[in-house]
Amino acid sequence: MRFRYCNHGYSRGACGHFPSHEKRSALRYQLRPITETEFEVMVIEERDYAPGDWCVVKYSTGHELLEPEIQDPCVRAQVLALCRTYLNRFTCSKA
Repeated sequence: MRFRYCNHGYSRGACGHFPSHEKRSALRYQLRPITETEFEVMVIEERDYAPGDWCVVKYSTGHELLEPEIQDPCVRAQVLALCRTYLNRFTCSKA
């Protein structure tokens, strides 16, 4: 159940842990390296299977800075996890 809904989105009505007040159906992320120490991350909020809102943030690896800062703690945590995973998976393998 976690893989099907939590990892893919659209768990409203299927998962008892999904917040009833939540308007978003899914969050999607796209990461683009700018330099070896900076990434651009596009955050797309989907509602009912369609893009609803989006923003672009810059991630700097040195102090894990996000510009602009993300206020939503869930989205912020997921952006940081995506960037850390990318760094662990792709930059370490180049050495």
